[in-house]
Order: sequence, then structure tokens, then C-alpha cells
Amino acid sequence: MKHIIFDIGGVLIDFDFPRLAEALSAGTGQDPDRLLPLFDRDAVHDVETGRTGPETFFRETMSPVLPGLTYEGWIGAWMDNYSVNEPGWALLEEARDQGRTVSLLSNLSPYNQVAIDRKWPHFFQATHHNLYSYDLGLHKPDPDIYRAASRRLGVDPSCCCFLDDREENVTSARQTGMQALRFENDRIPEIRDALGLAASGSVRS
Repeated sequence: MKHIIFDIGGVLIDFDFPRLAEALSAGTGQDPDRLLPLFDRDAVHDVETGRTGPETFFRETMSPVLPGLTYEGWIGAWMDNYSVNEPGWALLEEARDQGRTVSLLSNLSPYNQVAIDRKWPHFFQATHHNLYSYDLGLHKPDPDIYRAASRRLGVDPSCCCFLDDREENVTSARQTGMQALRFENDRIPEIRDALGLAASGSVRS
């Protein structure tokens, strides 16, 4: 498979909503259980599909329940929450170094992109194409996001393999004709075989 498309969260980057809620609670005095629903897929749908700007979302949705937190502080909280999933990142580098076209496709808000870019300036330069829900105007698991992604890549969906940690996203990608694999760290040998990658040592950036 020539074109391999990676999700970000749960594949290349680890994060934890309860931990983020606890950190925001410590800084603002809010009950973390009150904050958790604000990270639900439905709650962030408009900002992650570009219907609402990131600063407007923060001002209207987050700021009222996070007194004293600035937009920059909001980005910083995400930066603190993120960590690289080393096995997933090594798989991306392995695929790229073996001549595959590697791309990103993620449900993402611009503030998430800023947080990642500030923490790891090389992150978005490691791939050939970067496709974000806020730019495409679509949200996984809508099958149309995979069709839009393949159009951006200039290939038929059947030429792509999509890796995601959520089964519903994998299932919807398959509906468009993409090959799609559920990602878990302990399944990487199986995934590597399915992608036809030659055995090699991990390459770290």
C-alpha cells in the first residue's frame, strides 16, 4: 500500500481527558467532572469542523467555566497533556523511510494544531500531507471525510490505508473503499505485515 494515513490522537500522540480536566481544575477551582463533558465529540464538533473559530469556541464555551484562564493558557494546558506515542511514531518513520507516502488525518481544532506544533516543531514536517477536520469541514467517522482526504491526495480511496485507534473510524473508512486497520501498540507487528513493510530497526527523530 503506497499511501498510509495516520490518525494523530491515540496513534502518534497520547493524551488523557481526565488528566486535562484535573489540570484545568487545579488552575481554576472548577470541578473536573463538570469539565469533562466539554471535551465530548458533540461539544467540539463545530470547532473541529471549522464552523466555529478556535478563539470564539474558547471564549463562548470554555472561558465561562474556566475563570482566569487565557487562550494561551488553554493552549499550554494541551501542550502539557500531550506525549508522543513512541511505537506509533516509529511506525510512521519506518513507513516513510521505506518510500511510502505518509499523511495525517485527524479530528482537530486549530488550537490543538498550535499546541502540537509548539511542543514538537518537527511533527507536521514529518509527513507528506496533513489533513485536518477543521480544514476539510468534516468530522470522523463521517465517510465523506475519507473521500475528501483521498481527493486531496489525488488518489482513489482504494490506494490508501488508514490507521486509527477507534473502531467506528476504521469501519467508516472501509465503507469508502479504503483499507483501514485498528491501531494498538501491541498490534504493530500485524499492522506492519499488512502494510507490507520490510523488517527494520525503528528510526527515531
